[in-house]
Amino acid sequence: MYRPLKEEQLSFYHPDLTLTRMFGQDNFYHLFREKCDLFIKDVDFTPLYCPDNGRPAASPAILFKTLILQRLFDLSDRKLEDACRYDLRFKIHPWFRAG
Repeated sequence: MYRPLKEEQLSFYHPDLTLTRMFGQDNFYHLFREKCDLFIKDVDFTPLYCPDNGRPAASPAILFKTLILQRLFDLSDRKLEDACRYDLRFKIHPWFRAG
């Protein structure tokens, strides 16, 4: 079962506000985010999920975008997890809000 997340309130340090200024508009990660958001949407994955049974799932579009970056940079699952937590380049994506 997939349910969209609710809008979250922006905090003082929010990646959308600070990291875009830090890296600029022509950064690879910023361009990747723009292109992916145009073509990869949660609506495309809804037929794959049961509408009324099971636990709420993570956003399938987020998982797909994460897999693309993992494959692009040849990262293991563990290294991808570390990159999402500690690498500022990966935090420019709103879906990488791990701990």
